[in-house]
Amino acid sequence: MGDGGFCVLGWLLFSAGYHPITLYANTLAVVDPAKGGPAVDVVARVYEVPRDDVVSLARLNDSTDAAGRTDAVRARLDDWLADS
Repeated sequence: MGDGGFCVLGWLLFSAGYHPITLYANTLAVVDPAKGGPAVDVVARVYEVPRDDVVSLARLNDSTDAAGRTDAVRARLDDWLADS
């Protein structure tokens, strides 16, 4: 969309066909009467993870250099899965 794109978890929702994001979203909000709200809140609700975890993952993604981003995000997600 030219404004920085999706967060990592938002991209996963988009790829899975989560239509409120696919059709109506921006990086700040999901515009849908039933499922919408601030994007961070929607992602946290859909994945059933704490909002602070979504923010932390987004910050990790944004602050890691491009060469190390995939490994850093993968490691964080692996940690989450190991803890669940």
